[in-house]
Amino acid sequence: MTNAQPAEKISAPQTVRRRRVYYISGYDPQGPRRYYNLYRDEAKKQAEISGYEIDVSALEYEKGASAATWHAELRDGDQVSSAEVTMLRWDDIARSWMRMPMWRIYILMAKTFWRYVGSGAFNALQKIRRLSTWVGMYPVLFLTLYLLFAICDGGFAVWLFSYVSGLPLWAGSPLFVIVFYGIMRISRLIDESTLVYYLMCDFGFTAAHSKGEAPEIEERVDVFAKRVFDDWSKNDCDEVLIVGHSSGGSYAASVAARVVQMGADKRKGPHLSFLTLGQTIPMLSFLPGATRLRDELRLLGRAEEIDWIDVTSPADGGCYALSDPVGVSGVAPPRRERRNPKVISATFWEAISPEMKAELKNRWFRIHIQYLCAFDRPIDFDYFRITAGPIKLADRFRARNESPKLKGAPFIQMRLRD
Repeated sequence: MTNAQPAEKISAPQTVRRRRVYYISGYDPQGPRRYYNLYRDEAKKQAEISGYEIDVSALEYEKGASAATWHAELRDGDQVSSAEVTMLRWDDIARSWMRMPMWRIYILMAKTFWRYVGSGAFNALQKIRRLSTWVGMYPVLFLTLYLLFAICDGGFAVWLFSYVSGLPLWAGSPLFVIVFYGIMRISRLIDESTLVYYLMCDFGFTAAHSKGEAPEIEERVDVFAKRVFDDWSKNDCDEVLIVGHSSGGSYAASVAARVVQMGADKRKGPHLSFLTLGQTIPMLSFLPGATRLRDELRLLGRAEEIDWIDVTSPADGGCYALSDPVGVSGVAPPRRERRNPKVISATFWEAISPEMKAELKNRWFRIHIQYLCAFDRPIDFDYFRITAGPIKLADRFRARNESPKLKGAPFIQMRLRD
């Protein structure tokens, strides 16, 4: 049970008239247009359901910067607030990994499998949430089946050719190559439906990052942090809100920590807030090489300069639901020093009608992005009021108790905490 309240019953003095929002997506080779269209269309739906008005401007790409921006103005009764929403982009990095040749995909698979299983991280992740962890085995299983199927079919084609023609088996070698390549090519062409290669690149990228084999994301995170800090320093808004979704939660956490390290402080300028949605932070923080991320989580766990709200849902099989990403990573500060995060549930099934629940049933990826979408029976989680509304993030959830979560970290994380 939660103590969530219907959205219309949440009342607080207006504390935000202008907000800067910085959104970091999960691993996604698609660019800002997708997220802008989602925001614009779902904001309109949520406004009609919840009885407020919201206007969303056109999307603007920033020349020479890894960013795209749109503006939103929300009118809720006599309260009017606006937001500049900036998507901090790393879709170009995701696309470059998705383009790697087939042989490199299989090398990536072997490395990723060993890094999770060999280090003990896979077993530790299961102790938090078995379903989300075993999703990582899905691409490994299917890539193995693709390979075996291509080899067997290629071999059968060669045997059939030899049997019909009377020629030796080696004469059919070109046919084996053609059949093998064709099957592997088809497996990649249908990836929009199967997501096998997409998920393999996602998990592989995370594992590679932990070993310093994806320096481009560290460089991009530094750029993001400087951008957020420079804008915070302008002191031209009431709240600076960093949002990380899915695997983007790890990079958003690094951005938030680095912004704090640069000197940003909610007590000295615009209120600094951090929101993670459907986060998969343990996928990175549990790997032995992710020492910098664990240090940044340790900093955020006790930081008074920023308010962090972590929102997940047990209905979402693609996240580590209702687990404190700082605590389970083995870097939680002593209880008296703990400041962040406040872990709450999005209460998906309570916030949607039976009709919408039936529509979402078994659409796992769609459920994973529901945080960014409209709810037809909204409680206190409303992405559009959070990003464009008149109440600060921490104030909006001040009355909510934390959701149940793990009390401690698996042993492997206690061993890695220092």
